[in-house]
Amino acid sequence: MERKNFSEIGLGTWKIGGTGSPDTSNDKEHIESIRYAMSRGINFFDTAEMYGMGHAEEILGNALKGNKRDNFFVTTKAWPSSFRNLETAIRNSLERLAMDFVDLYLIHWPDEKYNHETLIKDMLSLKEKGYTKHIGVSNYDLDLLKEAWDFSGGQIYANQIEVNVDKVKEFNSIRDFCKEKGIMIIAYTPLNRNHMPSSERMKKNVQNSGLTPAQYSLVYTLSLGTYPIPKATSKVHLDMLLDAVQMYKEGKVKLF
Repeated sequence: MERKNFSEIGLGTWKIGGTGSPDTSNDKEHIESIRYAMSRGINFFDTAEMYGMGHAEEILGNALKGNKRDNFFVTTKAWPSSFRNLETAIRNSLERLAMDFVDLYLIHWPDEKYNHETLIKDMLSLKEKGYTKHIGVSNYDLDLLKEAWDFSGGQIYANQIEVNVDKVKEFNSIRDFCKEKGIMIIAYTPLNRNHMPSSERMKKNVQNSGLTPAQYSLVYTLSLGTYPIPKATSKVHLDMLLDAVQMYKEGKVKLF
């Protein structure tokens, strides 16, 4: 599928603006961090209606305000509680984001209580109405992904899953299918929560690389051909991650 010219890593917004409820106490800092990410070349942003009960979308919308719409790529996601009325859900997300459309709208988690074919058709309807440029899924295993692909007539743009140094099995299980169909793999939690890898071999790799565990996991995840979306709420943290990516691109990082 055609890819918009967006950055090789994105910025995630989980826990920005709260978790189970809105938290406005750090809005100014979060807006500044998103704008700083843009100044460093990041133009791919991921959020969801359930992050801070929609407040993460509001923060992202405020941070991006004033920028030309074609200069950034925004993904948001529908929680299962919204599956019965996706049009209302995406309209609410767009209102919080202060945007006319999103670039990518995802099913956040599969839910067996809903007819899968109907759900995919409802997602396609949102695309046809112009609410989103693309549709996709998140946390889908291979069987569900194949179903979604068939039900959509080959219009699944991305699958967002957890990928990092300790979560490669999930990636491997869908890698070949996604490559064959041109499905983008968006990797959440690519920093492995700043933990050292669990395997002794990977621990040695981190030590030999000269990177921190978080830097190594990010670069490793990127090397798999995914689009990682780490969360970084400080300039120091973001610079550290982007420096590691640049070193990797210049061939200065030893991963193995």
